[in-house]
Amino acid sequence: MMSSNLSFGTFPESSFIRANLYESILVGANFEKANFTGANLTRADFMGSTLIEANFQNSNLMEANFTSSNITNANFDGANLIGALWTNGETCGPNSIGVCNK
Repeated sequence: MMSSNLSFGTFPESSFIRANLYESILVGANFEKANFTGANLTRADFMGSTLIEANFQNSNLMEANFTSSNITNANFDGANLIGALWTNGETCGPNSIGVCNK
C-alpha cells in the first residue's frame, strides 16, 4: 500500500497492523480508533485527519505530518516520531520515541 491516497476516507476502527503506508496521503481522513501497530508510516501525510484513540504503538512515523490533526488519546508508545510535524506544525526532534520532543 506504499504511496496510497486515502484522503478524506472514513476508516474508523480499521486495522492497519504492520501495513506499509510509506509516503501515503491520508489528508482529512477519519481514522478514529484505527490500529496502526507496527506500521511503516514514514513520511505519511495525516494533515487535518481525525486520529482520536488511534493506536500507533511501535510504528515508524519518521517525518510524518500531523499538522492540524486531532490526536486526542492516541497511543504513540514506542513509535518513532523523529522529524514528524506535530499538530501545531512544530518538528519533533531527536529522541522522539513515544512522544514528540521539540
